[in-house]
Amino acid sequence: MRGDLESALDFTPAMAEMEGDSDRAAGIVAASLVDSALKIRLTAAMRPDPTVHNEIFQPSGSLAALGTKARLAYMLSFVSDDVYQDLIAIERIRNSFAHRADIQHFAHPDIQNEIKRMKTPALAESELNGGLSSSSSKVIWDADPRTVFLAATKFVLGQILPRGIPAPSEAEKPV
Repeated sequence: MRGDLESALDFTPAMAEMEGDSDRAAGIVAASLVDSALKIRLTAAMRPDPTVHNEIFQPSGSLAALGTKARLAYMLSFVSDDVYQDLIAIERIRNSFAHRADIQHFAHPDIQNEIKRMKTPALAESELNGGLSSSSSKVIWDADPRTVFLAATKFVLGQILPRGIPAPSEAEKPV
């Protein structure tokens, strides 16, 4: 089971695949990865009841939506305030790409405004600099909006699923 969990937690192939995708596809797929990570994290903290698990995570279930999972993860202290705010921004960006035909690129003003409010790109850069801010710490903000969004998404994924989350045993694994 440990190998299965490790492969489930490896979002590297999907992130690499997004490099060639359209902005719309990248925004939607990135949000889907975040949604999957939240589901894994929440499931790891739940009692092993496959029936209830399937009920709450099914498309019409109480934990179907990304925003609902994000709010629960925040209330359970699985993520910080900054990561929570960015989870909600990721949800809004995803919904904009999925439901508005006029939004096709990260350069759209509505998407750029969401990205500018995100906190985790600066946190990711600070972490890369060993927690020190420097004159080069605004490099990420000088990048194009897509790069900033994907960097934030990668950082958020690492915050949702830090190494060391216990793997559910076979008996606990939801069906």
